[in-house]
Amino acid sequence: GSYGAGCYRISDSFYQYFATPAAASGQLPGASITLVPAGNGYAVATGGGSWIAPGGAAAVLALGDDDQVAVALSAPLPVPGGAVAALHVHSNGIVGAAPLSLSPAASAAPAVAACLGEAATAFYAWHDFDPTEPGSGVILVEEVAGVLCITWNGVESHPAGANPSWLQFQFELATGAVRLVFGAVTALGTGQPTAPSEQWLVGYSPGGPSVDPGPIDLLAVGPFTLGAVNMEPLRLSASPAPVVTATAGTVITYAIDHVPEWSPGSHAAFTILSFVPDLGGSPLAGLGMPGCAQYLGSLDAFAFALGTSPALTTALPLPAGFPRGVTVYAQALGLAPPNGLPNGMNPFGGVTSNAVASFVNDR
Repeated sequence: GSYGAGCYRISDSFYQYFATPAAASGQLPGASITLVPAGNGYAVATGGGSWIAPGGAAAVLALGDDDQVAVALSAPLPVPGGAVAALHVHSNGIVGAAPLSLSPAASAAPAVAACLGEAATAFYAWHDFDPTEPGSGVILVEEVAGVLCITWNGVESHPAGANPSWLQFQFELATGAVRLVFGAVTALGTGQPTAPSEQWLVGYSPGGPSVDPGPIDLLAVGPFTLGAVNMEPLRLSASPAPVVTATAGTVITYAIDHVPEWSPGSHAAFTILSFVPDLGGSPLAGLGMPGCAQYLGSLDAFAFALGTSPALTTALPLPAGFPRGVTVYAQALGLAPPNGLPNGMNPFGGVTSNAVASFVNDR
């Protein structure tokens, strides 16, 4: 069996998910989120933005339901990966640095997987809006003192019914800073039986596949910085369940997945074996591995693996006659450059996995 957890889960994306309009309405009105370019990503913080009321020069975007349109910029906007000359505005509260790959049907239901897998870099206040609904407000675009403002000005949620919301994306063309500012957000649901479009998903993801960092509470979390790194926690598994008799042994194969690069194109890891568990785990921050833990009570043997793939294996042969009833515990240590993870978070240069326990039986 497996116990404990590996380190680290690192993503270049973030999001907060609201399952109902009531949940979104309880937190978003009056809130703002600011993204300031930092290296290959953004420094993210709540606050820092205020509503810019649309003026007489604001233009109405010709957007249908579940539709998108390109907006040309007066100056290139810096985004991760390079500057763009246009933004692509989707009626459902998404602004992309390139055309979004979402189909009209898929765009109606905010989905974490679609956000994290979108080919275009995009900023999200994703909700099923319908600017074509009778009585709906419109989506406006206006540049104010070098800031491009894209405003959902009392736009109705789908389907029919009085449930408008106000939100604004602000893009500072010279610096690349981005702000999401929320006005009133409807607390009324759509009334659909399955209600897929009642959801809200607020966040950011660069183009291409991203690791799922899990949802965050944007108003509770402190400032954080996103880089270009996507990293799954180091993971260890073992097979088969060891069976040893007086005449036959077995080999336990340990699979180590998500091993970071130790040097360009090279991955290295140890499997550490023990006969004593540490089920609760001992933090390794004192060794320069904050957020990692040791799940072994002793370090009895080591096996080293080196390869060009982030998936490595080691093996433990158990000879015939090995004592029945013994449990072998194992944990992996993957090597990484010292201080090589985002924000220099790991001075030691190592990440640990979960642990696995293999019970030796004779049948």
